[in-house]
Amino acid sequence: MIASDLWQAFQRTAARHSDREAVVLGDRVLTFGALEQRAAAIGGWLVRRGIAPGDRVLV
Repeated sequence: MIASDLWQAFQRTAARHSDREAVVLGDRVLTFGALEQRAAAIGGWLVRRGIAPGDRVLV
C-alpha cells in the first residue's frame, strides 16, 4: 500500500532529521520532528472519529 509506505518513509526521515526544517512559511519554521508529531496527532484524531483506511477525507 503506497500510503503506508509513504508514512513509514516520512517517519524514518523525521527520526533521522528531527531538528531540520521541514516547512518554512515566512518567519515560521516547523521541524521534521514537530511535523511528524502533528501528523500523528491528526491521524489519531481521525481514527478516534471512526475514519478508517480507504475512507476519503477532504483536506
